[in-house]
Amino acid sequence: MNFIDRRYPARASCRMTHEDLTLLKSIARQENTDVSSLLRRGFKLLVMEKQMLNAIVQSAAKRGQTYPLDV
Repeated sequence: MNFIDRRYPARASCRMTHEDLTLLKSIARQENTDVSSLLRRGFKLLVMEKQMLNAIVQSAAKRGQTYPLDV
């Protein structure tokens, strides 16, 4: 039987350069958080950006315009 155990969060990994990881750790220290939290925040911002862009495209389509918006 397959099921998702909600007690344990999903995990993901990514590769990045040593310089990028060092910068990310530095930002995390400055923000008093951890790298995982910064990555989640960045992912949420990316999702929000895509949702906003989709809303703009749909709104333009209702007015008969295409995206990028006809000027």
